[in-house]
Amino acid sequence: GTRSLPLASRAMSDLGLATNGATVPLATSWDPQHPQERIIDGKENTFWATTGMFPQEVVITLGARAQVSRITTVTNGVRRLSVEVCKGEQPVEFDKLVPETEISSQGGQRHSEVFSVAQTEVQHIKVVIHAGWDHFVALYSVEIQGQPV
Repeated sequence: GTRSLPLASRAMSDLGLATNGATVPLATSWDPQHPQERIIDGKENTFWATTGMFPQEVVITLGARAQVSRITTVTNGVRRLSVEVCKGEQPVEFDKLVPETEISSQGGQRHSEVFSVAQTEVQHIKVVIHAGWDHFVALYSVEIQGQPV
């Protein structure tokens, strides 16, 4: 299920942080002011900005393979997104974990979307932004909660 939560400080169990070994090896947009590494820096006000066209994709590689049970995206301007996962060493074959989900416009405010998922073994997570409420959207963070395996 999906529910909205107020933005809070990110928990220590967040596997989607650089401090926990996460990296961002691939993003379909690059803006020198807002590079994809901003997604994993743990700072509330930094973000990855997309540059126009859709879909846009970003891959987050975890520091270690993990059983993931919850993924929270913090976005601005995203209209539809989905989440895919890969448990292989290389981020090649992805399976859809969260189907394409509509996100309300929030009038230009940041929005937190929580996806509780069946325990899934994951090494790489791909967030696909299918559409935006504007030409440019922001992805602040992808909080990934679970246990390393």
